[in-house]
Amino acid sequence: MGKIEVFVIDNNALFRQGLGQALSQTEDIELVAGCDIDDEALELVAGFSPEIILLDINLPLLTGLNMGRQLTQRSPATSVIILTRQFNKEVQHLGLQRSYPKCIWRDDISS
Repeated sequence: MGKIEVFVIDNNALFRQGLGQALSQTEDIELVAGCDIDDEALELVAGFSPEIILLDINLPLLTGLNMGRQLTQRSPATSVIILTRQFNKEVQHLGLQRSYPKCIWRDDISS
């Protein structure tokens, strides 16, 4: 069985780097790429076709939820997992409404 390919979209380079290091410690996960710019993300994801996208919903141009919708339209086989600093019922509801399987509070990853 091959590795699970993960792509990270987050506007904090240090967070992306730390998350990449943490993921690299897991034998069955491969971080294929990461980026911070919305337009760049759409193009890169199309090129990599990862199984999972970890997506910060606090992106500067498009909101992460709108970005997630565009990503899943372009790559329907990809699962989007939301990363957020503002974990509340509204974010959770919007994520579930848009069929994102999981919402992770960034502080849980950072600690």
